[in-house]
Amino acid sequence: SRILLTQAKLLNEQIEEIRQKHTFETLGEELCDICGVRLNLGEPDGAPAIRDAHISGKMHKRYMEIRSTIESLKKKIADMEEPPP
Repeated sequence: SRILLTQAKLLNEQIEEIRQKHTFETLGEELCDICGVRLNLGEPDGAPAIRDAHISGKMHKRYMEIRSTIESLKKKIADMEEPPP
């Protein structure tokens, strides 16, 4: 039973060593409010650069245009539905 306990401890140490070698921490992900893309923030120093690159991207800009157009159309519809004074 001591032999099995020793073997179990060795195996647990090996498992922990493997975890430490193959695990890395990131800042996580952020969801863009405009276009819904998940941004992997990666390293702490790289997070602002990742956000800036995303915001200047074509897809993000097009979603901003679409949202702006939708808002202006909603306003026009609301203005049309108001009864004249």
